[in-house]
Amino acid sequence: MQPGEYKSQLLISGSNVTFAPGTYIFDNGVKIQGSNVASVNNITFINNGGTFDVQGTNASFTAPSTGPTAGMLFFQPATDTNAVRMGGSNVNQSGMVYAPSAAISWQGSNSDWLFVVGDTVALQSGNTAVPATAKSPLPGSQHAVLGE
Repeated sequence: MQPGEYKSQLLISGSNVTFAPGTYIFDNGVKIQGSNVASVNNITFINNGGTFDVQGTNASFTAPSTGPTAGMLFFQPATDTNAVRMGGSNVNQSGMVYAPSAAISWQGSNSDWLFVVGDTVALQSGNTAVPATAKSPLPGSQHAVLGE
C-alpha cells in the first residue's frame, strides 16, 4: 500500500500487506484481520472517521523520528469517538497513539516505546510489554511510565 488518503473504509482479511513508509489517512476507518503485515518504519496512521481495527495480525509499526508527524504513530481527532483496537499475536508498535475521545484497546503487543492518550485505555494480555529501559523521543519523557 502507498501513503495517501483512503476515502472508503479499508478492509483487508487474510492477506499479506506491505505498507510503504509515510502517512495514511483513513476517512471511514480500517479493518485488518488475519493478515501478515510487513515491518514498517516511519509510518503514521490518521483516522478521521470509522473504527480503526487491526486484529490477529503479525505486524510491526514504528512512528517517524523526524518531520511533521515525528513520534506520532496513530492520530484520531478529538471529535471522533470511534473505537481504536490493535491486537493479536506478534503485534509490535512504537510511537504515540492519540485518540482522546475513543476507547482504545491494545492487546498482545510489545513496544520499544508507547505513549497512549484515550478516553479509556485497555492494555490487555500478559504479553503487552514496554520495557523499563524504553527511551521515548518525546521531550521530558525518559523512561517507561504508566499514568492515569
